[in-house]
Amino acid sequence: MSLQRITNKQSLAFLAFVAVHVPLLFAYFRQLLRLEHYQFYPIALLSFAFLLYQRTGGSVWKWSHFSSACIALDLVLLVSSWVLLSPWLCMVASLFLCMAVCRARRNEQTQESLIYLTLLPLMTLRLPLGMDLNAIHALQRVTTAIASNVLSFFEFLHLREGNVIEFPGKTFLVEEACSGVQSLFAVLFIGTLIVCVSRRPWLRSVVILASAFCFAGVMNVARVCAISIAWQRYGVDLSTGWQHDAIGYAALSLAAILVFSTDAFLGLMFAPISDGPRVADDSSVRNPLTAIWNRLCGQHMHPDGSRRSSRLRDWFRPTIVLGWIWGFLQNWVTSREKKLLPLAVIFLLVGGGAAVFCGNWKQPHSTMSLCLWKKRYLTPPLPTMKMRKACT
Repeated sequence: MSLQRITNKQSLAFLAFVAVHVPLLFAYFRQLLRLEHYQFYPIALLSFAFLLYQRTGGSVWKWSHFSSACIALDLVLLVSSWVLLSPWLCMVASLFLCMAVCRARRNEQTQESLIYLTLLPLMTLRLPLGMDLNAIHALQRVTTAIASNVLSFFEFLHLREGNVIEFPGKTFLVEEACSGVQSLFAVLFIGTLIVCVSRRPWLRSVVILASAFCFAGVMNVARVCAISIAWQRYGVDLSTGWQHDAIGYAALSLAAILVFSTDAFLGLMFAPISDGPRVADDSSVRNPLTAIWNRLCGQHMHPDGSRRSSRLRDWFRPTIVLGWIWGFLQNWVTSREKKLLPLAVIFLLVGGGAAVFCGNWKQPHSTMSLCLWKKRYLTPPLPTMKMRKACT
C-alpha cells in the first residue's frame, strides 16, 4: 500500500473520469424514480457523500492492489455500458469506483477503511431480471399467510385465497394493504444507514440487516391485520385515502424503532468488556475469556501490559479458571450500558411475539377459517324449539 498526495492535474483527470459516468447514471436514476420501493435513493446518495466527506481529511490517498483492481473493473464495465447503452451496467461500474475510493481513503480519526460506506449506494442498485419485484411478491404471499394465521388466532372469520383476504361485504388485496412507504427496501435502507453511521462490526451489521428484513414483514402483517380488524369490527375502511397513508407512515416509523431496538439489544448484550480485576491467586495472568469475547464482538481492547498472557498450564489450575469465569461474568454485568435497556426490551417483546405468530404460519388456519365461515354464513340455521313445535 502506498501513500500518495493527489496533485491538481490528477484531481482534474479523476473528475473527468467520474464525469463519464454521469449521463448513463442520470438515465438510471431517472428510471429508478418511477419505482415506488426505491424512493429513498436520494437520501442514500446524499448520506454516502456526507459521511465520506465528514470522515476523511486532507489529500492523502492510500492506494492498494484492491483499489487498483476496482478501478480496472470500473473501466471495463464503463466501456461495456456505453457500448450496450446500459444504465444499469454503468451503475454497477460506479459501485466499483465507490469501493476503490472508500478503500483508498481512511477515517481521519481511527485510520480505518471506509469501504463499509459502499453499502449506501449499493442499496440503490436495482436487482437484475426483476428480482426486486419477485421478492416483493413473495413477501406479499408470506404476509397474507401470516396475517390469516393471526386473524384466525383472534377468531376473526375470513377467507384467504392467494393474496386476497375476504370478509362479509369487503375484499382486501395484500397489494392494497402493503404497498406504499412501508416496503422491504425502505426498512433495509434504514438498517444500512444505522450500520454506516454507527460503524458497526460486520457480524453485528449482518444481524441488523437481517432484523430489518424480518421487521419489514412484521410491519406488513400488522398493517394487514389493522386494516382487516378495523373493517370487520368497526366498519371503518382504512385501505384507501389518507388513512391508508397514515397507517403506512406509522408502520414505517415502528419498523425503524424496531431496527434501532435490535441495534440496542446487540449493543447491550455484546458490548466489549475490560479485563477488570486480577483473578485468583495469580495476579499477573490476564483473563483469556475477556480477550475471546472482545474478538468475537469485533472489538479490540488494549491489554494490560503489566500482566502476562495465559499459558496452557493455567487452564489446569481450577482456582484460576474459576476466577476467570467469575471475573468475566462480573465485568460483563458492570460494563453494560443501562440506557440501552428500554430499547432492548422492546426488541425482546416484539421479536418474541412475532416469532410465536410467524413460526406457525404454515399451519392450515385458513382451512379452519373456511369451516367456520361455511358454518356461520352458508349453512342454514337449525330449527329452534318453537319452530319444531309449530311444525308439529
